[in-house]
Amino acid sequence: MVDHRTRWTSDRLRDGGAIGTARPRLLLLCDYRPFDAATVIDHIEAIRAWSRYDVFVLPMLGDLPDELDLQAFACVVVHYSLVMANDAYLSPLARWRINRFAGVKAAFVQDEYRFVNDTVAAMGALGINVLFTCVSSDQVETVYPSRALPALRRSVTVLTGYVPDHLLTRPVVPYERRHVDVAYRGRALPPWLGSLARQKVTIADRFAAESPAYGLTVDISCREEDRIYGEAWIGFIGGAKATLGVESGASVFDFDGSIERAVRDYLAVTPHATFEELHERYLNEVDGRIRLNQISPRSFEAAALGTLMVLYRGEYSGILEAWRHYVPLEFDHSNMADVVDAIRDRETWERITSQAREEVALNPSHSFRAMVGLIDDALDLQPAAQRPPVDAGEFESIAAASLAKLRAVHLNAGGGPTPTDRLRLVGQRIASGLKPNPVIASPYDSGRGRLRRIRSFIRHARAFVYWTVTSRRLAIRTFGRHPTPLLDDLSDLAQLQIQGARAVRSGADSPFVLSVDNGTGHGRITLRTEALALDPSRVVPSHGVPPVSGLSVHLASRWLGPATLTTTTPRRFAALSEVLRARPDVGRRLLVGRAVWCTTEVRADSDRRPTDLPHGGDVKVETH
Repeated sequence: MVDHRTRWTSDRLRDGGAIGTARPRLLLLCDYRPFDAATVIDHIEAIRAWSRYDVFVLPMLGDLPDELDLQAFACVVVHYSLVMANDAYLSPLARWRINRFAGVKAAFVQDEYRFVNDTVAAMGALGINVLFTCVSSDQVETVYPSRALPALRRSVTVLTGYVPDHLLTRPVVPYERRHVDVAYRGRALPPWLGSLARQKVTIADRFAAESPAYGLTVDISCREEDRIYGEAWIGFIGGAKATLGVESGASVFDFDGSIERAVRDYLAVTPHATFEELHERYLNEVDGRIRLNQISPRSFEAAALGTLMVLYRGEYSGILEAWRHYVPLEFDHSNMADVVDAIRDRETWERITSQAREEVALNPSHSFRAMVGLIDDALDLQPAAQRPPVDAGEFESIAAASLAKLRAVHLNAGGGPTPTDRLRLVGQRIASGLKPNPVIASPYDSGRGRLRRIRSFIRHARAFVYWTVTSRRLAIRTFGRHPTPLLDDLSDLAQLQIQGARAVRSGADSPFVLSVDNGTGHGRITLRTEALALDPSRVVPSHGVPPVSGLSVHLASRWLGPATLTTTTPRRFAALSEVLRARPDVGRRLLVGRAVWCTTEVRADSDRRPTDLPHGGDVKVETH
């Protein structure tokens, strides 16, 4: 298995030292969880080990390390373990830094049937150039329209998994030492994913129910608490005569989430509705329109371990052939007796498992090494003459520190019993919650009643401490008239300043532009990508911010700025604007910030946009 503790760079780089430009450098961003499914780790490790480029693997969730200079790399690859459209996996700041990256940007996507439109929009914001997808080439344009991805220049269809080399070196357990006839672990996927996803449960339930009549010894479950990972999983599959399986993927693509919402709403009032009923109501017209059906990584594992595959009939990416590589089980289980005979007949079992191992598992085209060659060819990276050097030893330290921050790793690798680790994590979260940092759980998060009020109180308390104690930019008496609206505005302003300052500190430009109208004195914060073309003659240094009598924010893209501040129309900081008018000296200190966080420009009246908000305009004040 993979030694996850030290291998964050290509083997040839592990002696340390600054690396030259002979080989292009590839930065692989991933959610690295060494105690979860081995398929993900095998995928990451294969790229690290066999790419012809110098690979640097960064385990992360949320933000990129500030000290990491992306411009030192020829390519940044977002692994499928990071959900690009989810801020918890890839924060707006991380997206902004990737957006500003000047090299090749690539992404792997799996489970592509989920929140399709959001994924496409996030890819567009990142500026992805190369896409590795499981969608067939003839349907890529349907799922990833070129009009929404102007930077995309190449898409490559890949499999969800390949054959890990380490399985091929393991001895195959002989037939007589396999005491379980059929072993299987599945997962009950939500009904809105369609009939293909439903098969994972159907085959388990029916086979388990029918097995006693044939005297089979089975270990079959779809319960989440019965799932098995790591070495135990390999022993589980490799120690059984046969395993069940279906094609990987889903048969319903929910582009905007409307199908999921409709099904959820119906189940809320009709909790005992059957899948057939739900399918007739909501899925019948869309099921199968786009099929994401591939051979499963489990099929490759079974073939490598010499375990007989009992599968529903399917295409299996054109790799598996019925009765040659697997025993076909009809959807109605009408040939159950033939399947049982194949499991019990040693000659049949050995013939099919041997053919599957020789023709599927040992086929070089199904190896992770072949996958990496496909990736390298698609990226087609060329050495760059001028890039900052990268010290492999320093990067290893950055990667190790980033891994240590992942709570999933903390929980499993704390060295003590799980309850002890959980208690330790709770303590860490409490301590983190007491730190005077205004960027915390947003008031827009889900939560009602008392929990929502508690979150709001903590948010206000932290913002109060940050602005009055940590940064010393406001006196306590400033909050006298309306503390709650002002704390809301200040917390939002702090989010912008912290994200902008971190972007600048990491070597990128700030995502934000503060435009001040020299006629009205109104300031407006926008994303750099959405602002009018900047005229260098209008840009002023951060310490030269003119007096501002009112402030609004308009971030139309939810991918590159704080999600809580994304609006279709400008939003005015009403309470903060009163402070800016009453105390220009205080207002200037607030807008300058603790470090450079935005580009400031001064515009004349003639440059004003129709949607700019003068400080006396008729604006709805939002106090959350």
